[in-house]
Amino acid sequence: MRITRDFFNNPIIPDYILCKANRERMGILQCTEKTIDFKFNDIDEINFTTYLYMDGLKNPSYDAIDVLKYILLPDVGFYSITSINIISEGTEFESKNVTAKSYEYLLGQKYLEEFTVNMGTVESIDGVQFYSLRDKSKSLLHLILEKCPDWKIGHIDAALQTMQRSFEISRQDIYSFLNDDVATAFECFFIFDALNNTINVYKEDTVGKDTNIHVSYVNLLKNT
Repeated sequence: MRITRDFFNNPIIPDYILCKANRERMGILQCTEKTIDFKFNDIDEINFTTYLYMDGLKNPSYDAIDVLKYILLPDVGFYSITSINIISEGTEFESKNVTAKSYEYLLGQKYLEEFTVNMGTVESIDGVQFYSLRDKSKSLLHLILEKCPDWKIGHIDAALQTMQRSFEISRQDIYSFLNDDVATAFECFFIFDALNNTINVYKEDTVGKDTNIHVSYVNLLKNT
């Protein structure tokens, strides 16, 4: 993620741009109460409030905001709108409280079924290593992402590439499989670039220790 900072090194919250499913930009949202929650090894989340009328004029983007749309934060990433809470105190005071999650959230809606690797059975795909650009049919990451053509593979730590592990699942969503099963088996972390749709993978000992501390615009001090 790349956050612009002002002269005093304080983070500047970027524009929230409403986009269609094909990432076509619809316009900059007029919204308030923007928050961004960045997490190292979890799905990032943004929240904002937008009003039906702002400064006495109808908000032109208000009606277009729904759960089928996306929010772009320039130089940061794409976010999928996951929930909208409409609050109404008469027509003129209606507002939407919106929550959106970073683009990898959608990997949790795609599933691997009857996925068997390196088990030595009839159904198993054997000889599969963690990552192989030369033979994608024997590359675990390529096999997992077959149903996700919008994602590409970025950096892979060299120590991971030729490692092999066994898996046998009947049905599991891709996001959980990567972050739970695969991450545990290979002792690695998956870092999702929600701006360029790129997955980067690092060995645990190359990224430091997970402190389970989340830093966001809500709890970020001026100096840390």
